[in-house]
Amino acid sequence: MPTTNAYDQFIKLLKQKAKVGFDKDVLLQKHHILPLHAGGLVSGETVLCSIEDHAKAHLIRYEVYSQVQDKIAALFIGC
Repeated sequence: MPTTNAYDQFIKLLKQKAKVGFDKDVLLQKHHILPLHAGGLVSGETVLCSIEDHAKAHLIRYEVYSQVQDKIAALFIGC
């Protein structure tokens, strides 16, 4: 069984949240699972998430992969 990191685990959680659905008052954004700055495509896989979870996804990704663009994205989004 492949080992998953904290980012993979968080993406799995986001997919579960998206499957259940969101309250109508929650503002949503699309998070590119492989961000554009890391070679992802605009048409690549995304997950729908709250603004807070979007920022958290980039922060966790920064902690796992040490790509400064994720830290910047987390701060820009509002973490």
